[in-house]
Amino acid sequence: MYYVIAAVSCMPACACCLFVTGICWMAMRPLIGVPCFLFAVLLCGCFAFASYRNQERVKTDPAYSRSRKSRAQQAGQGGGMVVMGLPIGNPMGNPVHGIDKE
Repeated sequence: MYYVIAAVSCMPACACCLFVTGICWMAMRPLIGVPCFLFAVLLCGCFAFASYRNQERVKTDPAYSRSRKSRAQQAGQGGGMVVMGLPIGNPMGNPVHGIDKE
């Protein structure tokens, strides 16, 4: 699972690094900084286009959504959230305020 997270986060991290590096190098050596900056802008544009396209696909076909929460809601499971409640009793036998009143 951690390999997938690393693979997915590598490209946006590279784009951010190239963006900052390009800005810094534009002041010192524009022949290096401008291509880095333009490539970073191109990568950010590709990510934005992919995100927009995915949102349009989800609007037309909700089954295309890849989020676990939306799949659970579509299946009628209520979103998969954990609901916390009060404990039934105190295992130590000592009264706890508001739960076990003797």
